[in-house]
Amino acid sequence: MLAFDWPTFRGVESTPWLIVLIVVAAASVGCITFLYGYERQLVDRKLGNTLLGLRLASLAVILFALFEPVSRWSEDITTTGRVVVAIDVSESMDTQDAVATPAEKLRLAKGLGMLGHGEAAERVDPWIAAYEAGKEPDWVLPQETNDADKRRALAAGRRELVQGLMTEVERLPRYEIARRLLMNGSRPLIKQIQESANTELYVFAADVASTDVKALESPEKVKGNSEGTDVTLPLNAAIEGSGGGKLAGVVILTDGRDNLHGGDGRFVQRFGGLAPIYPILIGSDRRPKDLAVAGLDYPSTVFQDDTPIVKAILRTSGYDGKEMSVVLEKRDAAGQPVGEPVRKTVRIDGPTAEVPFDLDAKEVGRHQYALRVEPQPDETRQDNNQRDFQMQVVDDKANVLVLEGDARWEFRYIQDALMRDNRLKVDKIVFNQPYMGVLADTFFPRLLKLPEQFTPGSPTPFSQYDLVLIGDVAPNDLSPRAWEFLDRYVREEGGTLLLIAGKNFFPQDYASDIVAGLLPVTNLRAKDLAGPTQTGGPLDRGFHLRLTDDGEQQSILQFDADVAENRRIWSKLPGHQWGLVAEARPAATVWASLEVPPGEAETPRLDWDRKNAMLVQQFVGAGQVVWMGIDSTWRWRFRVGDKYHHRYWGQLARWAADAKSAAGNEFLKLSLDRPTISLGEDAVVRVRWDEQALKKAPNVRVQAILEPIRADGSADGAHPAIAPVTIDLRPSKPLTFEGRAIGLKSGDYRVRLQVDNADVKTEGIQAELVVLPPTTGELADVSANRALLEQIASVSGGRLFLPDQAGEIPSLFRDVNQTLHKEGEEPLWNRWWVLFLFCGIVMTEWVLRKVNGLP
Repeated sequence: MLAFDWPTFRGVESTPWLIVLIVVAAASVGCITFLYGYERQLVDRKLGNTLLGLRLASLAVILFALFEPVSRWSEDITTTGRVVVAIDVSESMDTQDAVATPAEKLRLAKGLGMLGHGEAAERVDPWIAAYEAGKEPDWVLPQETNDADKRRALAAGRRELVQGLMTEVERLPRYEIARRLLMNGSRPLIKQIQESANTELYVFAADVASTDVKALESPEKVKGNSEGTDVTLPLNAAIEGSGGGKLAGVVILTDGRDNLHGGDGRFVQRFGGLAPIYPILIGSDRRPKDLAVAGLDYPSTVFQDDTPIVKAILRTSGYDGKEMSVVLEKRDAAGQPVGEPVRKTVRIDGPTAEVPFDLDAKEVGRHQYALRVEPQPDETRQDNNQRDFQMQVVDDKANVLVLEGDARWEFRYIQDALMRDNRLKVDKIVFNQPYMGVLADTFFPRLLKLPEQFTPGSPTPFSQYDLVLIGDVAPNDLSPRAWEFLDRYVREEGGTLLLIAGKNFFPQDYASDIVAGLLPVTNLRAKDLAGPTQTGGPLDRGFHLRLTDDGEQQSILQFDADVAENRRIWSKLPGHQWGLVAEARPAATVWASLEVPPGEAETPRLDWDRKNAMLVQQFVGAGQVVWMGIDSTWRWRFRVGDKYHHRYWGQLARWAADAKSAAGNEFLKLSLDRPTISLGEDAVVRVRWDEQALKKAPNVRVQAILEPIRADGSADGAHPAIAPVTIDLRPSKPLTFEGRAIGLKSGDYRVRLQVDNADVKTEGIQAELVVLPPTTGELADVSANRALLEQIASVSGGRLFLPDQAGEIPSLFRDVNQTLHKEGEEPLWNRWWVLFLFCGIVMTEWVLRKVNGLP
């Protein structure tokens, strides 16, 4: 209701101003009175009084405005709160929970109203409690009857009724249970919520969509993108909802089987502080008897004649001690089998099993595979027994040059790792090595041959290499002219330069501006822990590296496909006794830093990483430079041999080759964070600019356009149009534009660029992106995730409900109306009518004077 108070005058709140107004008003009245006395001699009394009245009226209007009157108002606005109700329509919601406990089945039957209401339903609670305690329920209470025969007959009838209801319940898919919980009964749950609050209905899985009551009235499952489950979507929909009123709560009917956030539970924290969430647990948290291909670990791109391995992670339940057949099958473009499948037999001895297969990388091109575990007749479901994947084989070799001062330990192990990789072509120069005169020359070449004359625009001596490694080389071995060529190799030819810390010379003995310009770090300081105090084993002594968030996303630093497992591997690598700690330059990206000591736990992580950097990357011109502050990666071989050491150096060389071969020209280069992603993952597109080209186009706008294509590269009209993705500048990388394409459907895409406000040609600059069918764990584990839903409810301030408790939810929203009290002021002195009134009075007075001959 809108209410107004008496006007107040802002102009009189200041005493000096009030005195001025009084003085001005008195002076004005005096002047008007004096003028009236003078004019009375020229006009009659009636006209004189009229003129006097008009002048006093105009003065009153002016004083009215100068006193600044305002009218205060207040209003109470009542709005009805919003409630969002979301139903999970993912594939796991098609599961029938035959393995549910009797107590769970009985709760479902009660929640669905199969046992009636009132006293009949309340009788079920002791039965549920008995089943949960592992006891047979007391079907008949002592006070019901004392007749033994009647008690036996009544107990047998009730037991038979309950068994029949349990059988019926276990045949219901989870989605149907959720639908009935909302829609069934004389007063459906959804109707009760709608009576109290503005209600929005959604269905969700890998994406979210609005729906209505009419769609839920049909037993047919509402369609949705069921290739994964993201439990954060209902909250996002609630925040973005178009309904009026404050968000009072979110009700989610789901089994909690989220699989689009990996194993990292930190995403749950985003539910806090927004609105209480009330999950209704649908399904049993008991693992059904099932076999599933939970995940695949494989390289998306390999070199020809490589020996790639795909590792299948099987998740099993109920098959301990049994042998299962796992099959790897190659497919053609139409999805038909090619050649003989490869079979392996694995014995199930726990909840998970890993089965590795060697892949054929002899033929260049994209290869499709299907990996499956043979279904068993007593499985809960068989549609999770297979995973499809693709692998790209490229006809290329990575060319690597290693420059080293002497054959130190790090050099020996690096060259051994690189030489044993048959997809790498490695050249080595060791400037200082013993020569006994027995052989015609030293074992390794020791001279770096540079051209006597160099024509601008011609290739440098390093142009053939994808990666150049520089170790502990003395300044007199690597001349300033060599560094000039290396600088051009990076800036103009797009090469990758890896600089490795050395105890003797590099980089502390260099006073070159070129070296300083290439180094992505400053403020170098030695960390030396060698000595008698280091008495622990190799895993304990020394300092350790910790990957940063950027480092965890780098393919060269991934020793396992699982983020958590990769983090664990890095934390367990042997320590290092010497290294050069440095501070990263502003445009550099830190991949790994020193492990944070206990005394520095409160230091902001980003500050610590940048001031204690050990592995750093920075784009320089068309290429990039990587700094490695340790000289003992060979220690990573302790107890595991070549497993991590060789993988690191092999991945580094391939990564450098990919970077140099990125599509582009002298102005920019286009690259994809990963050319192959799974459904539900973001496609990250990057454009790296030449520094001078970017300076000439300060207002440049870049868009990445993703076009669906067929396997033969032609445009695919069957796909919906993909909206352009704007690539924005990332502050951490001044020369890099980056954007994300979200929600792409499975298929192949061509990525091309559109550049505005810059004289740059982009014809022919393109890359291909493959979005694979879901590799999520949607059906890998179909047991309900009660722990996750309890965590979401706790963080958000809500509560987890079981199906038989769902009837309590409407009472939570009986008082969700919100009264908003608003107050304000309406100025009265600056209205148009005040101006019109003043002008009307003054004009009337002027006309009367002129008509009667007054000046």
